[in-house]
Amino acid sequence: MRRRRYKKHTSPYVTGIVIWFILFSIILSPLYYYLTFPLTILILLSINLATFLLYGLDKLLASINTQRIPEKILFATALFGGSAGALSGMYLFRHKTRKTSFQLILALLILVQIVFVIKIFEINL
Repeated sequence: MRRRRYKKHTSPYVTGIVIWFILFSIILSPLYYYLTFPLTILILLSINLATFLLYGLDKLLASINTQRIPEKILFATALFGGSAGALSGMYLFRHKTRKTSFQLILALLILVQIVFVIKIFEINL
């Protein structure tokens, strides 16, 4: 008896990482050279844009009942600077808004970011 071979699909979070690199290199890096934006602001913009797109992609994948982006990836992108993109993506796409545990963890991550930024500015003062 022969086994069926299934087509291997690319993982959604790999797609999200690729989207982030494409957005950063095509859209945001020329701003760094021509308009002299600070690199840290451009990186934060690209992370937030990628996080926003990941939430939209996960909502799309949820609507067509296919492999989803793991929550730990969504949380990681929010933790590493994409909290604004996570919040806007969550409410614009109406994604994970009924899941209280997800909202609490996201709120905790935002709180950690706020404390981190306050501590950084305390040290530099």
